[in-house]
Amino acid sequence: MDSKVEAHLPRYDGPFFPDLTHELTALLATYGSSWTGEFLKKIGHRTFGYMRQDFGVKTSDNYVWFWGLEFRTGKNGRIVVLFPWSTMKLGDETSMPNRSVAVYTNGKVTEKAIERVLSILIEKATAKALKRAPT
Repeated sequence: MDSKVEAHLPRYDGPFFPDLTHELTALLATYGSSWTGEFLKKIGHRTFGYMRQDFGVKTSDNYVWFWGLEFRTGKNGRIVVLFPWSTMKLGDETSMPNRSVAVYTNGKVTEKAIERVLSILIEKATAKALKRAPT
């Protein structure tokens, strides 16, 4: 998996791959079979600053991302977290993401704000995935 692609998003800086994107990508690999757009929308809604979600966001390398979540931070800052498509493993609940989760920013965005958004996404995704896991 290529975790550091040069895929630019118009009007945004990035991509950025803080350490927490790797944790979020690992969660996607583990629980990806249950990560629908509705699932991502629900965890997005539960994250501070949530603005909207988009399906099929396209970056400069012509990759069409599975889903994107956008968050507001500060007066004019925006954080976009893009989730890649995954390939399911037959007979298994795990998946192989095509690339790493990526972060893009617009306006004044601090590293702390990015970490806060990613931490909450990880927390909510983990809790929701564990609720859905077969026992």
